Amino acid sequence: MRLSELSVGDHGVISDITGLPPEQRKRLVALGLLPNTPVQLIRRAPLGDPIQIRLRGGDLAIQKRIANCVEVCLK
Repeated sequence: MRLSELSVGDHGVISDITGLPPEQRKRLVALGLLPNTPVQLIRRAPLGDPIQIRLRGGDLAIQKRIANCVEVCLK
């Protein structure tokens, strides 16, 4: 399942990040999006992009196209 497919309030665990250029992948890793990291979808913007996620005690807004590259397993 993709991070962008979670419903608001759903919890998951990041399993992989695929389909991004190396620079964007490095940036996500620097922001804490690592495999085996618990994540929760907090909200979506009114038009669906960006989405707000909570991980490692902080909130992060990411574009939907990037969230499509993050695979998660539901908790």
